[in-house]
Amino acid sequence: MKKEVCFTLIMVLIAGTITAYGGNASAGTVSATAPAGSLVTTMGTSVTINGSSVTGASVTTGTSVTTTGASVTTSGPSVTATTDSSITVSGSAISTEPICLSIKEAVKIMQTTGARAETAELNKKSDNALAKGYGETVSKISKILDGLELLDQYSALGYVNSSTAIEKSLEAQEGGATAVNKKVSELRRDFAKGQIDNNYKAEMNQIEYETLKVYYGVLLATDNLKTEEDNLKTQQDILKNTKAQYQAGMLAKKDVLSAESAVTAAKSSVQAARTKLEYARMSFNYLLGFSATQPVVFTDKLEMVTTSAIDTQASVKNALASRNELKGADFAVKIHQILLDNLKAYPKSSATYMEQQVALLSAEKTKKDAPVLIEIEVRNKAAELQDKAAALEAARSIQTYAQEGYRLIDISYQAGMTTLAELQQAQLNVYKAGLAVSKAISDYDLAVYDFQYTADVGTSRLPL
Repeated sequence: MKKEVCFTLIMVLIAGTITAYGGNASAGTVSATAPAGSLVTTMGTSVTINGSSVTGASVTTGTSVTTTGASVTTSGPSVTATTDSSITVSGSAISTEPICLSIKEAVKIMQTTGARAETAELNKKSDNALAKGYGETVSKISKILDGLELLDQYSALGYVNSSTAIEKSLEAQEGGATAVNKKVSELRRDFAKGQIDNNYKAEMNQIEYETLKVYYGVLLATDNLKTEEDNLKTQQDILKNTKAQYQAGMLAKKDVLSAESAVTAAKSSVQAARTKLEYARMSFNYLLGFSATQPVVFTDKLEMVTTSAIDTQASVKNALASRNELKGADFAVKIHQILLDNLKAYPKSSATYMEQQVALLSAEKTKKDAPVLIEIEVRNKAAELQDKAAALEAARSIQTYAQEGYRLIDISYQAGMTTLAELQQAQLNVYKAGLAVSKAISDYDLAVYDFQYTADVGTSRLPL
């Protein structure tokens, strides 16, 4: 992807001459006469142009060019200047060179640059730091506990006062250096180490899915605009034929008015579709960190993605081995079991013991339910994917039927054998069918990606 243009190019074309206003441009004064149509650029501080003439066919000093008039326009042939990227000036318009992006390229940009990618990288570093921190905590507690054990041995031999050993033991407990905290920290350390890559992959999946949705949003809006434009053209053809039949005395004035109304409505729909497409494009640009009006050529088309046959059973098996939610549920049970074991000295009827017992039972229920819920989710999404494939096939069938129906009715209408209302209804069917096919393709493709995430680690990271 080409970097943004970092120079401003201004071409002033007048019948007379051009003058640098303000005397100096950077280190010296500009001199020599510039012929009409010369290009004035800056590569230092700035040049201010105020009117009649400039001295110097080419001035290079600054980073900006300021005009004191209302506008700068060109009236000759276009001038193209290139500095890595290019700016093309033709007439009064300045346009940035378009960026061509496929879906894969857009996803790559999102996963390697921008705020979301930076956040994912920071989260991965944070997970690494947490795993390392838990390991350091284990090491510190182990050293303290080893020291206390040695202190107890010396106390038993009479080398250390027993009160001192007890005092140090209490200090260690107050500082969190206990056997139970060591076990918990060991568990957290091991879990964090094993979850770093899965958490990162889940975030990458989420970023990919968000990118896919906005990319498909543009593709869908583009197809919808084409459908609206096709509908407008057809309505204009209907109006033309209607007027011809009216002039021949075959139709009433109200038929012409009806056809004109349909054209007006179609124009309004085209304008609305253009607005939606522009919004979809700006949303895409915003997500990828481009300027709102950056021209982007979307090289992929709205087409049904090809996938291998879905093996639901294999997908369920893979999900049960990979999903972050299952690993988190198992981890929670282990933590609560350690905490409950540490309360064995408490009466089982005490609030402290009962609260921890309930926490363990709740964690065990979550762990028990999670695989079933995951399996249901995978199987349901697999079924939904098949439903969307069937819906797409039905939409295409309806579109084919509607197009053929319109063709036949149009022939009859031109022969004066059907009414305008029947023709307009037939065209409405074609129009609606076109929109339905585009949406069905988008829905199916996004469902394919969603199913793939469901059968893998998912799209949600686990707190460590």
